[in-house]
Amino acid sequence: MYEDEIKKLASEFGNEEIARKLVEKDRKLVRFYIPEECLWKNIRKITTGLGEKLTEALRKIAKENPKLQGVIDIVDFNATQAGQRIISDESIHRLMQSLSKYRLGLDDVEPDILGRAYECLLRKFAEDSGQSAGEFYRKKKLKGL
Repeated sequence: MYEDEIKKLASEFGNEEIARKLVEKDRKLVRFYIPEECLWKNIRKITTGLGEKLTEALRKIAKENPKLQGVIDIVDFNATQAGQRIISDESIHRLMQSLSKYRLGLDDVEPDILGRAYECLLRKFAEDSGQSAGEFYRKKKLKGL
């Protein structure tokens, strides 16, 4: 979405470099501002410490976009349980490679793709834990997750 908005601004203001400089100065020109080091194309290049760096990137994005605070910055992709990583860097990398096969820009997906994806994941995690999606959601919400 961010890159689509930059391209639209580039067509209005002459080129992408000018568009990025304008957005850097006036973040209201885009729905959500994404720092350069947090862009998908740059996150995909990370080869070590992926969980930690992905968590840092999401927290930076949330810091730049108050509407996203408490939404995208609540997951720690480097978290451990019983001394072991909950999700390995290898698993994160495979997921990122899968997601990278698809273009998820403004003109490429339905407007509520994130909501539908969240519901799908919620159902999957609920099924895996032997609960209904609603019961699973309520328990996670009560735990602050």
